[in-house]
Amino acid sequence: MKLLNIFLISLFLFSCTTKLPQDYFYNLDVSYKEKLFYGQPLTGNVEIKDITANGLLSGQAIVFVDKKGEYSTYKHAYWEKTPEVVLEEKLKEFLLKSATVEDVVSGNGDNISDYDIFAQIENLEQKEVETGQIYGYVKIKFSVFDKNKKKMILLDRYESKKELPSENIDIFVSSVSSEIKEILNNLIEDLRGRLS
Repeated sequence: MKLLNIFLISLFLFSCTTKLPQDYFYNLDVSYKEKLFYGQPLTGNVEIKDITANGLLSGQAIVFVDKKGEYSTYKHAYWEKTPEVVLEEKLKEFLLKSATVEDVVSGNGDNISDYDIFAQIENLEQKEVETGQIYGYVKIKFSVFDKNKKKMILLDRYESKKELPSENIDIFVSSVSSEIKEILNNLIEDLRGRLS
């Protein structure tokens, strides 16, 4: 009995000193910076209708793809907000701060908008290729519908793939944040340029 008590006390003390793995949360830092855009802004307001993400990308898990093309998620590493939420917030910010549209109205369906924007995040991952090189890879499909003219004025995929020096997750987060910023700037250029 005494031996059992010693064992139980030892087990309790060991469990108290063993640390469980800690979860880490990362932010996509996609801040608009003043930039000179050419072309005319769109006349009217826009409603961001639907932002979606493919498969594992739709949650808070941070995704990587191995050499075989198999998708996995990091253990104990998550996005602070889902990529869809961040993309919606940042799309609104870029459209307004660049003065590309007059206003971005709420997506509750009750507002009258001149344009509807849809987006689908197709890739947002750390990707390893057969040579062992690591990349940050982002691909987003945007479509913009002109409700007054009743026609699609933009349907395109924007992608960016940047080589990373290592698998370090902080470097990856910084890289894809920069890539999303670049994609949003390219979208703004297209909306103000050839489509206005």
